[in-house]
Amino acid sequence: MTSYTIGENLPLWGGDDTQTITFIVTSDCNLRCKYCYVVAKENNKRMHFSTAKKFIDYLMSDKLNRSKKVVLDFIGGEPLLEIELIDKICDYFKIKAFELSDEWYWQYRINICSNGLLYEDEKVQNFIKKNIHKISFGISIDGNKQKHDLNRVKVDGSGSYDDIMRILPLWKQQFVPSTKVTFSSPDLIYLKDSILALWDLGIYDVAANVVYEDVWNTGDDKILEQELMSLADHIIDKELYDKGYKCTFFMDFLGGFNTQGDLNSIFCGAGKMLAIDCSGNIYPCIRFSPNSLSNKKAKVIGNIEKGLDKEKLRTYACIDASMISSQECIECPVAKGCPYCQGFNYDESKNDTIFNRTVYHCLMQKARVRANDYFFAKLYNQKGITRENYSSNHQYLYFILSDDYVSFCQFENKCNSHKTMNQDLIQEGLNFCRENFYKPVFIHSNELYNFESKDFYDSFIIEHIIPIQNYEHSKTLKNVTYVIEPDTLGKLRNRISRCIFNINQDQIDSLYKFITEVFKFTDRVNLNVIGLNENFQEDLYQEQLMQISDYLVQCFKITGEVKEINVLNDVMYEDTHENCKAGDRLFAFAPNGRFYICPSFYSNNKNDVGCLENGINFDNKLFNAKSHFLCKNCKANQCLNCVYLNKESTDEFNVSPSYQCRKSNIELNVAYELQKRIPEAFINSVKLEKVKNLDPIISAKPIMPHFDY
Repeated sequence: MTSYTIGENLPLWGGDDTQTITFIVTSDCNLRCKYCYVVAKENNKRMHFSTAKKFIDYLMSDKLNRSKKVVLDFIGGEPLLEIELIDKICDYFKIKAFELSDEWYWQYRINICSNGLLYEDEKVQNFIKKNIHKISFGISIDGNKQKHDLNRVKVDGSGSYDDIMRILPLWKQQFVPSTKVTFSSPDLIYLKDSILALWDLGIYDVAANVVYEDVWNTGDDKILEQELMSLADHIIDKELYDKGYKCTFFMDFLGGFNTQGDLNSIFCGAGKMLAIDCSGNIYPCIRFSPNSLSNKKAKVIGNIEKGLDKEKLRTYACIDASMISSQECIECPVAKGCPYCQGFNYDESKNDTIFNRTVYHCLMQKARVRANDYFFAKLYNQKGITRENYSSNHQYLYFILSDDYVSFCQFENKCNSHKTMNQDLIQEGLNFCRENFYKPVFIHSNELYNFESKDFYDSFIIEHIIPIQNYEHSKTLKNVTYVIEPDTLGKLRNRISRCIFNINQDQIDSLYKFITEVFKFTDRVNLNVIGLNENFQEDLYQEQLMQISDYLVQCFKITGEVKEINVLNDVMYEDTHENCKAGDRLFAFAPNGRFYICPSFYSNNKNDVGCLENGINFDNKLFNAKSHFLCKNCKANQCLNCVYLNKESTDEFNVSPSYQCRKSNIELNVAYELQKRIPEAFINSVKLEKVKNLDPIISAKPIMPHFDY
């Protein structure tokens, strides 16, 4: 359970083993909503009971593989225009399932989403009472009166808000009310007031979204962002975040790059869900039916006489996000959680294919993510509530607050200059982060601590890297990683959750002693070997790591808890190389207002890669892990593979020096032995394999005669 309800992602009834069967019982409707995707409302098209009956018979036959649970979904047009038909369909389904001892008899739900105008009708009420424990009933209310009556109009053009207010008490008495709200360009200005109006009416569960269609005007994304940020401020100021309210504009999982798992899946359930229309044709979902398509012919995948066409259905088992998305979408920094509709994608495609993706709402989705991040940042900074279910797959901007910043990676910063970044520049950099979806990381001075927190920072989740000697000055900050070195180890007197331990390669003979001392104050250490070069003592490093491994085993056997050191533990949970991400998903922002590949490039007077005015202008091809040839032949996935060290040693960003590779594979082999000794401590880890060749170039091809293998 999270400590917030706004933004909480709750599972749907039945989970993954549930499919939705939609009955399009009529094409007629008593409203003419302006944003409705049903393009043809006809009063002469209604489903016959015999059509629904044959469909149910087919669904319960042995000709079909099915989910264990089912949702019977009724839609139109306006479904309540055919309430008697719906009643007969549900009765037949229940009787049929009972007679066949079908598991669906116990595992079904009825779902109706209505405009509510006929809710008080006697036949509707009788149906509700008969199925009260199995039915969910949503009524579409668009928010406040202005917004609702702008879009949800009757045939004569008049609004329907007052009609819904009349039936509202009865609906709330019978159900926990929920509604769907759709926004398009003309009504964005009513967003905040509409959501609050619905909550004030007692409708706590609001599924809100923007339309996918090409209706957006320049600047609409900024209106959406401001409305949502204003709503976020109201929620936090009035402490509504944990009172049971919901609004799907805010979701904790939104944002970040898609993982490979995300790309291998599909956002939409078309094909798993099925829809049947009045003519008895079967569709992958309602959006592929004739009344929902403006430009294309319907995608029929079967009918009640012949059943499903398994050949046509194959398509929907063979589609995933990577196949329908452009490269820009695949590489988008906020792709995770971005919605789309396969039916609409098909309707807008140029080649009559579902392997297509529309992006009309791209800027609107990005505005939503910015406001979402704003909400959760303020919730964390002002109320101490941590965002759950959030991906760590992001891009980062490292703020160099002072030229003498603390060393935190393999590059040792020896600069003694105290040139600092001023507050105006910090704020401009943070605005850049928000606009371009970077997570800010503040790297503090190794000597002076003159950092002053500002109210403006509350709208960001800022990570800090601070030397341990400044612990007392910084202990009120959140998200701090402390940097410890052998000569500052004595300053470590308090428990800390995150730390980096810097050790020069010349001090490796004392590594075990230092690490075990640090473990007295933390459960995780990120080891960082500084000054790595060809003189690295590999045998001594392996010996010290084996001693640390013995210590970790002993701790686990005594306490049952796993202490972690990055160079041993991380490889057990990484199935691909990510490298240090510099130049790919990590950049540095310097006191001179320029961007750099990483702090080491700034400190060594290398060329910048952009500025605030023009952004980061950089071809990252060689910096992506996929462009590192040696990494493709290596399983030491914990290796951070410093691109600065690469360039200095091999003259290329994407080619690692041999001592970097050998060090990482020594770590892999020690991790292999650790995993083997206490497998119960790493139940969900990647199964490691010991490597014989510490340098992956030996297994690369072609073999070159100049190497001493």
